Amino acid sequence: SQADSLVSTMDVPHQFGLDSLMVENDGYVEAAKTATNTLRRQDKTTFVARNGPAIVITTPATIDTYQSLYGKAILSYKMPNSRCYDIDEPDDLDYIAWLLNKRTI
Repeated sequence: SQADSLVSTMDVPHQFGLDSLMVENDGYVEAAKTATNTLRRQDKTTFVARNGPAIVITTPATIDTYQSLYGKAILSYKMPNSRCYDIDEPDDLDYIAWLLNKRTI
């Protein structure tokens, strides 16, 4: 393909979007400046997010040109949410170990 990069992504739950983002300041919150204030769920944009990313593929030319792993033409490799785990805290690791032990392959 003509892509500069490929990155693994996952679907963002439908209830989260730019219109759900808020900024907290001194205990008060306000809508993020990027919010669209769309009230109907049917009208919300569907988003994907990098999942770590678990996978990044890029070309040497992309790194040279953009000083980044990501160019302008980025392909998405969508992974199922059931295969995307965030491990940020020790409890997360315990939970993921439990999930993996539960899985039958």
